[in-house]
Amino acid sequence: MYINILYKMYGAAVAKCPEYLAGNNCDTGLPTVGATKTQLNSFLATVFGVLAVVAVILLVIGGIQFMTSGGNSEQTNKAKNTILYALIGLAVAISAELIVAFILNKIQGL
Repeated sequence: MYINILYKMYGAAVAKCPEYLAGNNCDTGLPTVGATKTQLNSFLATVFGVLAVVAVILLVIGGIQFMTSGGNSEQTNKAKNTILYALIGLAVAISAELIVAFILNKIQGL
């Protein structure tokens, strides 16, 4: 869905200014970013790296909770949920990184 929206925005911009495809500058109505490709990639790598570190920390916390639950079923379930949600968060962070990289490669040719 989001990719279709981005392609429609890009297509509308090209239709408004066909010389944009030839490399000429014109007002397409799309927002511009003053960051270089390297800065953008570094920022995104930092954001997704922090998300991964947080997920790993939550996995460790869940493991510690599980080991110290002492057979208490309520604490054990809480620890299992912490581990489960940390794994889900890690999967979402990795998926988000892949989706963002795919979109940037398709749209901006990074």
